[in-house]
Amino acid sequence: MSLVPASFADRLAAARRVLVTAHRSPDGDAVGSSLASCHMIRALGREAVAWIPGGVPRPYRFLPGAGSVRTGKDPGGRFDATLVLDTSDPDLLDAPLPPADLRWPVLVLDHHLSGKGWGDVVVCAAAAATGQLVWDLAGLLGFDPDLDFATCVYTALVTDTGMFRYDLTTPGTHALAARCLELGVKPWVVARHVWEEYPESYLRLWSDLLATLEGDM
Repeated sequence: MSLVPASFADRLAAARRVLVTAHRSPDGDAVGSSLASCHMIRALGREAVAWIPGGVPRPYRFLPGAGSVRTGKDPGGRFDATLVLDTSDPDLLDAPLPPADLRWPVLVLDHHLSGKGWGDVVVCAAAAATGQLVWDLAGLLGFDPDLDFATCVYTALVTDTGMFRYDLTTPGTHALAARCLELGVKPWVVARHVWEEYPESYLRLWSDLLATLEGDM
């Protein structure tokens, strides 16, 4: 049974050009859900613009579609709908949404119960990650998940569950992760990019810190 109501999918399906965005300082769920949604919308023959004003954080730049994300304060043009993911609190957006006549309706898909309902449609469900809701939405829209979509959703799941350690992790969460693996997702690839790769500046900082500690011993 889908956690997303059919009415939500119907509103999104009516839009020809969709703006997709999420909260500031986006984590793996926000980025993964955004890119998965854009991939799905485009595969269904519509236009989608992923908008992350501050840019995609380094650990998630490996995700399919990350290179096409629009940054800055202006997402560009007019949209038939705006899909806001992983936050139901407008104060958590990185930049104000475009004026109403350039963005409506606003469709909010989130698994956090903030109590600040806004937009035309709000879905808050006790899901392990927003990526799980995006997967359900794909089913309602008739999109058949592929590897790129599954990679984004799996990243959303594995990051927002703390590698499947948190309370909202259920048998259904693991079943969805297994479905992603069946589509070709490689867990070690996701883990390497998200948790095991560091910029040179970070490694140099740790090197300097360890040298200091050794000197005090």
